[in-house]
Amino acid sequence: MNPNRTTVLVVEDDALIAIDAADQISSETVSVVVVSSVADALKIIHVDHFAGAILDFQVKDGTIEPVREQLERIGVPYVVVSAMPRAKLTSFGIPSDRLCPKPANYQLVRDKLLARSTHAQSI
Repeated sequence: MNPNRTTVLVVEDDALIAIDAADQISSETVSVVVVSSVADALKIIHVDHFAGAILDFQVKDGTIEPVREQLERIGVPYVVVSAMPRAKLTSFGIPSDRLCPKPANYQLVRDKLLARSTHAQSI
């Protein structure tokens, strides 16, 4: 990873949404790493430094809860982007201000996410 760029993790199992999200998030100063499963996300968050993460709540191998819990433990901000009802998502303990409905404008999600990050460079 380029040390002069902020890196955002995207966990999304729908290939078209993942491509769209990566295209919208990427910029001269922001890199994107996309994975499609909880297992892959848990592996990579221990290897690379991320300024933040954008998470689909339900991916091919389950809910994003283990990833979200690990991100909270290591202090990486996240936003959950989902078509699920807000009340259901908050019942899992996800703060309402970290939720974004699908379909999403991923540039706005990125900006919201990086505003939370104390490690992010200005975009």
